[in-house]
Amino acid sequence: MAAILVVDDEKNLRWALQRGLSAEGHRVVTGATGAEGLDLAARERPDLVILDLRLPDLDGIEVLKRLRAADPRRPVIMVTAHGAVETALKAMKEGAYDYVQKPFDLDEMSVLVGKALDLRRLEAEVVRLRDELDRRGGYGDIVGESAALGKVLALVDRLAETTANAIIYGESGTGKELIAKAIHRRGPRAERPFVAVNCAALPETLLEDELFGHEKGAFTGATARRAGRFEQADGGTLFLDELGEMSPSLQAKLLRVIEEREFQRVGGREAVRVDVRLIAATNRDLKAAVEAGAFREDLYYRLHVVPIVLPALRERKTDIPLLVRHFIEVKSAAGPAGAAPNVAPEAMRAMVDYDWPGNVRELQNAVERALVVGGGAVIGLEDLPAEVVGGHDGPGAEAVGAGEAGDGEAPKPAGRFELPDIPDEGLSLEEVERELLRRALAKAGGNQTQAARLLGISRQTLIYRVQKYGLEA
Repeated sequence: MAAILVVDDEKNLRWALQRGLSAEGHRVVTGATGAEGLDLAARERPDLVILDLRLPDLDGIEVLKRLRAADPRRPVIMVTAHGAVETALKAMKEGAYDYVQKPFDLDEMSVLVGKALDLRRLEAEVVRLRDELDRRGGYGDIVGESAALGKVLALVDRLAETTANAIIYGESGTGKELIAKAIHRRGPRAERPFVAVNCAALPETLLEDELFGHEKGAFTGATARRAGRFEQADGGTLFLDELGEMSPSLQAKLLRVIEEREFQRVGGREAVRVDVRLIAATNRDLKAAVEAGAFREDLYYRLHVVPIVLPALRERKTDIPLLVRHFIEVKSAAGPAGAAPNVAPEAMRAMVDYDWPGNVRELQNAVERALVVGGGAVIGLEDLPAEVVGGHDGPGAEAVGAGEAGDGEAPKPAGRFELPDIPDEGLSLEEVERELLRRALAKAGGNQTQAARLLGISRQTLIYRVQKYGLEA
């Protein structure tokens, strides 16, 4: 059985499709406008959408684009009036699975729906097999060879063989969700769903609906029953990120699900039974929260069966070069064909020396930024964020101040550039600026990053003015 959404402003057509497809065992929901269809798609998460090209409020192509953005693998069958084939072909270019012209035969639509659902199941199987390969052959996107990470992965392997609940502690950006996925993929539930929820991203009422779903009529706008994340994760794993932000009332309901393996949807009275492995994560000290009365002690001990503590990136610096290379290869593979850039030694040294308060996530952002800013065959110091570069000097920096050092005296470190005396010979402001740029570049041995630092301007500003005055040479 599949969930199918029909979006069409013709009442009779909606009724006919709902009746015909329901008779084949599918669950069918319908909407009369583009806005209603998008709302239903977000709440019901259908496996397939049948969409009219002409709707009273939104253009069908625009609705198609939004549906594709939300779920690129979900097939969308377009319905078009006679003579609108050109528009239908445009929809195909935007990613529609196929189209039919009105009036159409229900049997024709049934065959098309069957083929589209078969394709979706095939794609899902490919994803499952890929995940299975990850589970058997590695740890997904977890990269590193440090002893600190090795201890974590050894615990992941032991935990994956059980069905025990677990909690993962770690600073933001350390990869808590990646660890949760590794536990799931390497365990007996690997073929079942892995569902993730960020408890800090939603207010209490919306988080309750997200976790437990709701019944039709539970509140204004609840036009149909909606399954929550617990039901979606049935038989698999539910990952609750930022658990420490959950309200006390929701903590009590979560405890009941753990103990009774059942819950009630919002607005419902019927108990819904589920079999879910729970993995939680937090960057807070839950023990301290328990002592402060901000977190339930009974829930704490239910989840604290096997705690995993992730090291911060500053505690596993030997993994930084491996992570940098990994991020470069991943980003380069998704872009235009060509060799992945290398990293200059001084740039790699700066990244290893930096403490990365944002951890692996901050490192990934810095590498991706460097690929965009640099755009060349080598990532240099000048391509990294200023806070990462710190006191590191680029190639040629050893020449800075070399002429000012005495015999046996170490070269003086480059500091703030003191403006030199420039003779007043009726020079214009542009000529003075050009001379300042020339002298700063000379003092920095031609290194643009160092020259910009001496002048107290950004490297981009320096490059612009160097080109403006023809000082590239």
